[in-house]
Amino acid sequence: MLNSYKKNAKITERQKKMKKELGMKFIVKKEIFDIFPALKIGVVVGRRLTIRKKSKELEMLVKSNVEKLREKVGDKNLIDFNNIGAWRETYRKFGVSPKKYKPTAEAFLGRIIKRHSFPNINTAVDAYLAAELLYMLPIGGYDLEKITGDIVLRVSRGQESFLPIGGENTELTLPGEIIYADDRIVLTRNWNYRDSDHTKITEDSKDIILASEAALGDIDPGDLTRTIDTIAQYEFAFCQGQYNTYFLDKENPEAQIK
Repeated sequence: MLNSYKKNAKITERQKKMKKELGMKFIVKKEIFDIFPALKIGVVVGRRLTIRKKSKELEMLVKSNVEKLREKVGDKNLIDFNNIGAWRETYRKFGVSPKKYKPTAEAFLGRIIKRHSFPNINTAVDAYLAAELLYMLPIGGYDLEKITGDIVLRVSRGQESFLPIGGENTELTLPGEIIYADDRIVLTRNWNYRDSDHTKITEDSKDIILASEAALGDIDPGDLTRTIDTIAQYEFAFCQGQYNTYFLDKENPEAQIK
C-alpha cells in the first residue's frame, strides 16, 4: 500500500512538472457553450508589470472616461444600453436574478453614473476599469502567480468554497452556478459577479490575466475587440510590461497562455 501511494505521488508530481513546462491554459467547458453558443471571451495576459498605487496621468484618463460615460448615458436608464441589458439576460439564463446579483459592469457603471467616486485600487486595476467605462462590458482578472493549474469557466457542482475580495467569511457556490476556477479554488462566482481574495491583483503582482466576455449574440463583437485592445493599451501605458491577447469561442474553446 505504501509503495502504491509513493508511486501515485510521483506520478502527481511528474504531471505537475509537465503542466508547468507546458504552461497554463484558459478553458471554456462545452457545458457553457451548450447554454451560450454565441459566447466570445477576450483575454489579455500581461507579464513583468510594474504596478503602483496611483498615477496622475491615469487619474486624468479616468476623469475623461467618466465624463464620456456620463455624457453617453445622459438621462437614459443604464439597463437600456445593449451590453448592460444583454448581461442581465445572461444572468437570468443561468438562473441568477440580476436584481439580487447585479452584473458587474452594471453595478460598477451605476455607481459612477450616480457620482460615486472612482475606486483607486492600483494602476493595473484602475486601468482596466477605465476601459470598462467606455464599452460597458465586464472585465475582471487575477494575479497569475497565485493561479494553480488552468483557468476554467464551468458549471459549479455546488458547495465549492469561495472567499470574496475583502471578505472574512467563506461562501459556498450553488449547483448550476457558472464559475471561473483553477485546479484548487473558485476564482469568481456568478461568472463575473465577485472575484476571489486569494488571486486579487495587487501592487506586488508582476504577471496578470484579464478577461472580458460577450455571452449573447446581440452584443457587438466589435465592442469585445475594442475592450481587449483598450485594456492592453492602458495596461502598457500605466504598468509597462509585455502583453498577449487571445480570443475564445465555440470553435476555439481554449487558449495556451504564454
